[in-house]
Amino acid sequence: MKSKYLFFSVCLALGSILADTHLLYSMGTEHADKLSELRYKSGHGDAEAQYKLGVLYASGKGLTQDYSQAIKWWHLAADQGNAEAQYSLGVMYGTGNGVKQDDSESDNWLQLSAKQGYAPAQKLLNKLKEKQ
Repeated sequence: MKSKYLFFSVCLALGSILADTHLLYSMGTEHADKLSELRYKSGHGDAEAQYKLGVLYASGKGLTQDYSQAIKWWHLAADQGNAEAQYSLGVMYGTGNGVKQDDSESDNWLQLSAKQGYAPAQKLLNKLKEKQ
């Protein structure tokens, strides 16, 4: 099942995550201030900031790439119901990128994200069903 996740997850996730990365990285000279603000908000429980900080760690844009930090921040955001973070965790667990590959954990996070109407999660789950 890992190979199914790998192809579809990478295709779908890259579009979503790269778009977020571009948005965050395009902050230009304000980058340091925005990063400081993201860290502050993340540390104070802001789920959207936690998700975005995870994106920066996963992409290595503006920060040293660190999947364990990305996973940490996405877990915090996902536990608060952030659909994008739930999707990102689903992809990471499905591919084994940054965490031990776990289809059950991947499916759990993708289902949570899809139930909130997050289209990339819905599309990925549909593609995976078609491949079964």
